[in-house]
Amino acid sequence: MEESDTESILVVEDEIYIIDLIEYHLKQSGFPVIKALDGPSGLERAKRERPSLIILDLMLPGMDGKDVCRPLKSYPLTQSIPILMLTANAEEMDRVIGRPLKSDL
Repeated sequence: MEESDTESILVVEDEIYIIDLIEYHLKQSGFPVIKALDGPSGLERAKRERPSLIILDLMLPGMDGKDVCRPLKSYPLTQSIPILMLTANAEEMDRVIGRPLKSDL
């Protein structure tokens, strides 16, 4: 597994229109985008491609964002990758959930 030499960003999101919107804006800023539509594929792509940043939806089918974040922050090759948790739920509790998971925001 080689370390990536590009500043790629992995977006893990199950809503196609949201992932397309995020991808559009990131590409406009010059960032290569890696996409994953569910937790297991996001976890696998993060370990394989080691992006510079991960934007991770909190509510994913099957394996939610919390269950993706935990192993990424404990796996030596991905633990230093910043993770931004994304959620449509603006409740205070959702913001607090990311703190013990060691997400970066």
